[in-house]
Amino acid sequence: RDEAQAQFDGLALKIEGILWSETGTRLAIIAGEARALGVNERVKDCVIINIDTDRVDFRFHYKRKRFEFPRYVGEDSKTAAAK
Repeated sequence: RDEAQAQFDGLALKIEGILWSETGTRLAIIAGEARALGVNERVKDCVIINIDTDRVDFRFHYKRKRFEFPRYVGEDSKTAAAK
């Protein structure tokens, strides 16, 4: 798991914000992406599996295994690795 976490952190995903709509659709604003992304969309070899009020959960495949990692709004891979 530590190796997978290091590889995921290397992707340098940064959540800049979360958008909510009246219909309940949630979108994540991710640094470097041209548009906001929703659940089941791919970004840098990850799939977004959940969007909450302050975090986005990603499914990441590493060495034929699936891992799920959260990334919080405003958090970057350096601050996440320190936790």
